[in-house]
Amino acid sequence: MSPACPPKRAARRWTAIAVLLSIATLTAQRPDPVRIQVADGIFLFRTAPYGEVGLDGNSIAIIGSDGVLVFDTNGTPSAAAAVLAQIRTLTSQPVRYIVNSHWHWDHWYGTEVYTKAFPDVKVIAHEKTKMMMAGPAIEFNKPGLEQQLPAYLTQLNQRIAKAESATPSPANLPQLKQALADGRFFLEQKNSVHHTLPTQTYADKLTLKLGDREIQVLHRDRAITPGDSFLYLPKEKIIIAGDLLINPVTFALSSYPTGWIKTLEYIDSLDASIIEDERIPEDARVRLFRLRPDSLVAVQAYLDQLQAEWRDQLGSFKRHVEAKNP
Repeated sequence: MSPACPPKRAARRWTAIAVLLSIATLTAQRPDPVRIQVADGIFLFRTAPYGEVGLDGNSIAIIGSDGVLVFDTNGTPSAAAAVLAQIRTLTSQPVRYIVNSHWHWDHWYGTEVYTKAFPDVKVIAHEKTKMMMAGPAIEFNKPGLEQQLPAYLTQLNQRIAKAESATPSPANLPQLKQALADGRFFLEQKNSVHHTLPTQTYADKLTLKLGDREIQVLHRDRAITPGDSFLYLPKEKIIIAGDLLINPVTFALSSYPTGWIKTLEYIDSLDASIIEDERIPEDARVRLFRLRPDSLVAVQAYLDQLQAEWRDQLGSFKRHVEAKNP
């Protein structure tokens, strides 16, 4: 028989239990994806972030007369299922193609939803993207899932327990509880993912048909990652760029500025009327569509500057080494 707890310890234990029970009743409240019609039969779906712990990539559906292509499948199965539910309200045609733009987890962790719903769907990515997905991408995300995110949630739990015991309770207590619910939901979604790899790869260009729609899956050079894919619809003069262009600030973790510049120059040469990028705010989409060439030039100038600064620093380092080792 275990000894009785001292009164203070027992009080703390009951407080902790009460906090956990109150949090258990709070669930991650996921809003429906925001749907934006880019052009006839082309829809962008924006999904909300997961509190403070993670963003979700956009997804784009291209609807043809005999099927659908989905470009990027979000960052969780839950988000992908919400997008698919909206696609089903737009067409009864099956999803025939999935194109994953690159290996970052917010662009392909929902693929399993589509392969379960449409067993014959072709999952397409650049050959180097598949290579990254098959191992390095999983290892890259392990520290966050196994250590960093659980540690953050533990700290949140401790902050909530402290806030619950305060009199009066702090004003941000509901926000803390919601952040914990969002974080736990995000972690559960990521840990439960069935990593679904591409079934078809390409090197430079792959042309697909959806009825009378032609869709070119293109790779120009390594840019954000070694195997970035983007779409070009030549009849409609539309480019779907994924993370190659992001409003308002481009994402450049472990990127390749020289190849990125070449890729953007190639995109510019296609002279598209609409360049669809990631994370466009709904209230700015028309303005951004009209000014997209200026945005493209701005990103190119930014990368040119980064490249020039890198060369200057490399030159300074070489001169320093040569001075110390004549």
